Amino acid sequence: MKTLHCFFVKNFKFTFLRQNLLYIHGRQRLWQLFLVTVFSLNCTTTCKATEIIVNNSVPAYHYSLNEVRAMFVMRLTQWKNGETIKVFVLTDDHPVHKSFTKNNLNMFPHQLRSIWNRLVYSGTGTAPTQVSSLEEMQEAISNTPNAIGYLDSPSENSKVHSLDYQ
Repeated sequence: MKTLHCFFVKNFKFTFLRQNLLYIHGRQRLWQLFLVTVFSLNCTTTCKATEIIVNNSVPAYHYSLNEVRAMFVMRLTQWKNGETIKVFVLTDDHPVHKSFTKNNLNMFPHQLRSIWNRLVYSGTGTAPTQVSSLEEMQEAISNTPNAIGYLDSPSENSKVHSLDYQ
């Protein structure tokens, strides 16, 4: 196996292999489990959770993750009550947008951009409306009927509410 990167911590040698595997050389298995746990906890605490919010004109239904993903990739264009969905997103390089696409939609920002570009350039659809800040996002969703978007934390605005999905 080809070694890509090695580093040492006290008596342990960590080796990253080509298949993105971590092989730990050492005597104590307990330390290995401890270190793996610490690394995994560190990864989960650095990820920011985002809240999907909608305008109060949107009826409170329960949506699946696939339905929410379809809304943001512009495949699902109408709410369950028949009204047209108006999607707002942040710019591609915004940290909240990156977190939202990875953690909420389970895809990468470039994949989302590629889907939108394909819709626009083929003439089969439109891209969502881009806003440049979280304040602008909250204002746009609260003032646009049937709007959906996301914020880095729950909104205190009375004109919007969180979308229930799983």
